[in-house]
This record gives sequence, structure tokens and C-alpha cells, in this order.
Amino acid sequence: MTDFSMPVLSQSTDSQITNYAMTYTALDAASNTFALTLKNCGAIDRVNMLADRRKQNCAINDAQEQARKTISADLHDSIAQGVYAAIMGVRKLNEPCCCECANVMRKRTGIIEAQLRDTLREVKDMAINVRPSVLDAFGLVEAFKTLAERIETATGVTITVAGNATGDNLTPAVQNTLYRIAQEAINNVLKHAEATEVLLLFVEHQHYVSLQIVDNGVGFEVADHQVFNGHSLGLHDMADRIKALNGVFEIDSKLDIGTTIAVKFPIKVMEGSLPDA
Repeated sequence: MTDFSMPVLSQSTDSQITNYAMTYTALDAASNTFALTLKNCGAIDRVNMLADRRKQNCAINDAQEQARKTISADLHDSIAQGVYAAIMGVRKLNEPCCCECANVMRKRTGIIEAQLRDTLREVKDMAINVRPSVLDAFGLVEAFKTLAERIETATGVTITVAGNATGDNLTPAVQNTLYRIAQEAINNVLKHAEATEVLLLFVEHQHYVSLQIVDNGVGFEVADHQVFNGHSLGLHDMADRIKALNGVFEIDSKLDIGTTIAVKFPIKVMEGSLPDA
């Protein structure tokens, strides 16, 4: 016999099942000497679990750092420049002008007001991207509806929010992650899918809640797009974050039919477990 390994199940007196791996190794074929080694798979599983957890934490930290870099760049390139332009405009108000002083002043103040309005709009957009206030004030469903209304108004793509879930029994971390998934998925639809309709289906089941983002776009080959890039956190990073919160992340896409992104979370994240259904 050549070297090989096989799984072994051992049942103790208290009916507990223990997983082992038995390894057969030939030590001396001439004298028919061999060794059998039993290894407890529980210890191996715990080591693998710790390794997966470290990997997930690294992915989350990388995603958070990328988000900080994006916010920093937006503050420097957009907000700071807008405020600086307004400051320069205010300085010009003190400069002497010609006989048409009133008209010049009105023109200058109009420019400054427009600059400040643009800056204010950008600040509000950044605040929504970081964490929408409606999520804290009115809950996850209203946050979905506000997001859908804002994007629908800006793009013309029909976005519908449906389902019986409220999200009130989910932790803040899970609620925020579900919102980010919806936001990132819709952004990818707008950039790549050429879709005209998007459905956000948020449903509460017996032991878990599910969020599905369904579009009628061109679809894609999932195997060819394992890494998703987008503004702020990509869907690939989100998949790691969902797994770290005991959730399940799935993508189903068919060419010329559309794409469905599905997320499932236990209703009691720390106590419950997610069924296969």
C-alpha cells in the first residue's frame, strides 16, 4: 500500500462525534512495518478558522483604509478648493471698483454664493456616502427608499424597494453593511449593467433576513469577475465583511438577462445560525 489519509468518525460514551484524520505511512516495506497516525480535525479546523478570521480582518482594514483615503482626497480636491475659491471671492469684495460698483458687487457675491452652494452640496453628498442620517433617524427601509429616490431622480433608472423586513432586529453593523451593499450594487448597475430597472427586495424569514438587488441589465460571467472595483468599498471587500458578520453573499448573473446579488444575515447574529434555505 502507498501512503494515504482517510477521515475517521469516533463516537464517545456521551454520544459526541469527534472527527479525526487517519494517515497510513509505510515505514519499511520489506519488513512490512507501517505507521497509523490519528489527528484531531477539531484542532485543525480551529487553526483554519483563525486564519480565515485574520484574512477577513485584513480585508476589512484594507477596505476601511481605502475609504479613508477616498474621503481625504474628496476633502482636499473638492471641499478645500471650493472654500478657498470662496475666500478669494470675499477678498475681492474689498477691492475698489468702478462707477458700476453695485453691478460688480452683485456679480461677485453671486459667484461666491454659487461656489458655497456647490461646496455645501458636495459636503452633503459626502455625509450620505459616509453614513446617511436617515438610517439613524428612520431605519434601514427608509434609507433604502431615500437612496433609491435620489439615484432614480439623478439617472432615470427605475429603482423599486419591496419586502416585509424592517431591519430593526439587526445590529447597527449589519444594517450599515446591508445599506453599503445596496449602494455599491446599484452603483455597479449604473456603471456596467445598462439596466433600466432595479429591484431591492428586503425580506424577513423565520431565522434570517435577505436582501436581493436584481437588475435587468446585460449580465456577466461571474467566474471572470471575482474582484469588483467601485467607488469606496467594492463588492469583493463587502463579501469578506459580510462573512465576518456571519452572513452569506451570493451573485447570480446571466448574459442578456440580468444580475441578482443576494445577502443573508441571521436575525440574531450572535446567537442564531443561518440555515441553508
